[in-house]
Amino acid sequence: MSVENPKLYIIPTPIGNKKDITLRAIEILKEKKMIICEDTRNTKKLLNLLNISLKGKEFISFYKGKEKSKTKPIVEKILNEKEAVLLSDAGTPLISDPGVSLVKEAIKKRIKIISLPGPSSVLTGLIASGISSENGFAFLGFLPNSEEKIKRVFSRYLNLPLTTIFFESPKRIKKSMKILSNLFPGREIAVCRELTKMHEEIIRGRAEEIRDSLRDRELKGEITLVVEGIKKEKMPKNYDELLSVLLSSTTLSKKKIEKILKERFSKDRDISKLH
Repeated sequence: MSVENPKLYIIPTPIGNKKDITLRAIEILKEKKMIICEDTRNTKKLLNLLNISLKGKEFISFYKGKEKSKTKPIVEKILNEKEAVLLSDAGTPLISDPGVSLVKEAIKKRIKIISLPGPSSVLTGLIASGISSENGFAFLGFLPNSEEKIKRVFSRYLNLPLTTIFFESPKRIKKSMKILSNLFPGREIAVCRELTKMHEEIIRGRAEEIRDSLRDRELKGEITLVVEGIKKEKMPKNYDELLSVLLSSTTLSKKKIEKILKERFSKDRDISKLH
């Protein structure tokens, strides 16, 4: 008779509206005793709102800054207890939230990972933005703090055809919008604020228009920024256009870039035919 592997359930929690949780998630939260979460207080509040009894449950905090020291002891506990649940304070665990090290270690120890679908501000913002994702999309987490690093990120990724999604602080969104509008003034974007909450707002338009509309406003709440990719007709079609894009999106010198390009194809070759 085979012994079933221990299980770790990864459960998304509401990003705002407390009703945005699946029936399956509620069922598992009722059944399982060991609950790993960012803030035990927030998780207990959620369970109370869902009318889930806290009696007999063990709450273990697992948050950024303590992941390294807590990962192995928690995994050993899962091995002993046979079942556990992992939650973040809001949304899907591991998406700009703690949990990657825990899941990796659990996989090493042959713990079965069961990931439930559910709330995510990344997908919610993308869908509500009205910006196409037919060429794919990328989520890059929180934008960096410094202006130079933000410029580098925008230059590197916004010259691609895929839609790009970022998290941003309401205190820094004006600075980020100023940088974005200077680099890509006509790019379609959506600033998604307080998604699923009472004061949800989605500001859509070109980068320079949104920069101007936010000038006299003080935004509050969490922000998901969605930026359209470069249109196919604007993709570089020859050597000089490609060189220009690479110069603006990397820190390599012109001489180094030219050397790399020379190794790949001749100067007069049509790059649209390359595979």
